[in-house]
Amino acid sequence: MNPLIITGYHERTMLDREFARIWYYNTVKAPYRGDIYVFETKGSWFPEMGSQARIIHIPTNYNLGHVGDLISGKEPHAFCGWSASIVAGAMVAYNCGKDMLYKESDCLAFGSWIPVLYAELGDAQFIFGRKHQSAPWMPCSQALFLIKHAYIPAFVAKYLALGTDNDVTNLPEHKFVKIMEQDPANVKQMTFGYDRERPICFYDEVWYAQRFTEEEMAELRRREMI
Repeated sequence: MNPLIITGYHERTMLDREFARIWYYNTVKAPYRGDIYVFETKGSWFPEMGSQARIIHIPTNYNLGHVGDLISGKEPHAFCGWSASIVAGAMVAYNCGKDMLYKESDCLAFGSWIPVLYAELGDAQFIFGRKHQSAPWMPCSQALFLIKHAYIPAFVAKYLALGTDNDVTNLPEHKFVKIMEQDPANVKQMTFGYDRERPICFYDEVWYAQRFTEEEMAELRRREMI
């Protein structure tokens, strides 16, 4: 296991800053002791944390916008901020000689999720979340994914070759599925986790989710999981 964790950070309110602290300590609880590279949109600054893992700030001084902003025409860009950060983050990991482990800034993971990710990856090169079986019915899950170091150039080339984000039929989730269809021998989907689906089973040995509600956060605190 040789991961470098990459994430993005967009701060709208102090609640985002409070959740960032929860995210950090949830990440190092894995345990993870490497660097964490954080791509920060204009005006955002990921808070300083403990000494378990070093935060490497990458302030972009701009906000390319959400994919929905591109589709609606609100933003004129070819790629949204999420796509730009994962492509750039992948190359940062490659330059560091590391696998890219992406953990979205609203994603919390529990149990031995890093070893399980590697175990499920096996001899393949890229693993991400499965298709949603309930609302919001996304074609795959992207809050947590892993790309082996040697496959990063191929991933970047394939992702960019699939075209821009300003097409509702070509969302980032669609692109991951298309890469899997192009290269099924090297691309897999993980068996665990909820991503945006609900309900959550808090008793699962290994799991992750994103976009937690206030009630779910309260339950995590009650169980002393955060």
